[in-house]
Amino acid sequence: RYYSDPNNSTVWEPNLYGAESITHELLLASPHRTSDPTEADYFFLPVYCFCFVSRLLAPVPRHHEHLPPPLLPGYPVRAPKHHDGSDGHDGGGRISISATLRATLLYQEAIDHVRREYPFWNASSGGAGSDHLIPMFHDEGACFAPTSAANATMLVHWGRTALRPGDTTAYEAHRWASPEHHAEWQPLLLGGTDRCFRPERDVVLPPYRSPEEMSGSPFLPYAMTNEDSTKNGGGGRGAMKGRGIHEAETYDSSPPPLLPAPPPPPPLSRRWLIVFRGAIRQHDPRYSMGIRQELGSLLGGRAAEGIIFSEERSQSYRQELADADFCPVLPGDGWSARMEDATLGGCIPVIIQDDVMVAWEGWLDLTQFSVRVSRKDIPRVVELLRAVPVERRASLRRGLRRVWHRYVWSGAFRAERARCEAGKVPCTEVMRAAASAPAPDAFDTLMEVLWVKKKTAMATAEAMKDGDHNRGDGTIRLGP
Repeated sequence: RYYSDPNNSTVWEPNLYGAESITHELLLASPHRTSDPTEADYFFLPVYCFCFVSRLLAPVPRHHEHLPPPLLPGYPVRAPKHHDGSDGHDGGGRISISATLRATLLYQEAIDHVRREYPFWNASSGGAGSDHLIPMFHDEGACFAPTSAANATMLVHWGRTALRPGDTTAYEAHRWASPEHHAEWQPLLLGGTDRCFRPERDVVLPPYRSPEEMSGSPFLPYAMTNEDSTKNGGGGRGAMKGRGIHEAETYDSSPPPLLPAPPPPPPLSRRWLIVFRGAIRQHDPRYSMGIRQELGSLLGGRAAEGIIFSEERSQSYRQELADADFCPVLPGDGWSARMEDATLGGCIPVIIQDDVMVAWEGWLDLTQFSVRVSRKDIPRVVELLRAVPVERRASLRRGLRRVWHRYVWSGAFRAERARCEAGKVPCTEVMRAAASAPAPDAFDTLMEVLWVKKKTAMATAEAMKDGDHNRGDGTIRLGP
């Protein structure tokens, strides 16, 4: 966000990557933060990947092709070949690598700085950096993280679990595994040697949605009738107790209470069976791993059957989500925000991305509010969804009412409401509505997940020490 003149109004950018700054900001103000490093369970390494790749570099023409030497020690110094076989230097002798690989170097420099200036990275009990949190919210998450970060917990939006998967982006400037350009980099990258996302170690967070984008949610009017639960900055039932993570000794893992909600609509009252609006790029097979294109050929032009699958924008998009039974969750140039769109819109998410986990998967029970369809079953997707009983659809929508607030960063909006009530910034109804979303929000859920991970790791270590290999196996799950 930024503040506009002349009255210091808060302007929230509709930027999906805003979680990288909001996570940092909320951590700085969090009661879980401690100034004593000896008490800390985790150390946060604030690197702004999206800002570096797509904002800082973007204004420079052909920014992805220019990297002034020298490179960091241990990284390739020989220029790779261009697609046409010519030498990979520009006219000034600079080496041509993608913007994402330049980000690899940025992260390596940050890790080198932490290792050099502080003792905590190398002192981590689970291996170098194992108690460090590293955000990497660009399109393909930690795929292009340096292997020096292998022991750290990566905070990402892209939960791809396949081994050495290669890149999926259709944007040439952001490719990190192009064999023509970057083959010699692969042994140096997390996605080139292991998995981009390790469920036992890393966390998929939901991307940011602005107050304006939240304003069309059917859940907000009912949240506003119960907004006293968020007046004091959130936390809510299920949030950790104590000043710091290290002090959290109890956690209420039971589901949060349901908010007052309207009675469920009649089973057949939804106008649309399926709604998806967004880029399809029918003739660009690299984009979305080809999934959107396959669905576009199958579902396009079927509005008369209650199916919208279109690249056309709609001013009533949020209402269409609220009027639909099912909304596909599909990859783009890596992750997309379709899970959050569906959840916020009260539409049952249909996850179609094999080997890719979505936000909070493995922590919340997604079977209570979403559906997964394997890619091999895409030809049968309409048949499969029509076969979901109306009672099951109603149950899944009730599940959405239990969890939707965990997919938004309302803590940032509550903090801004406090500034508004203190007279520091003007108040708006849109911001007040967004701030009324109940706790726990995305940040609270992250704290819960980290707490459970830490307790599980401690239990595992204790079990191994005792020779009991059946305890502390990481199967703890948060309730919805």
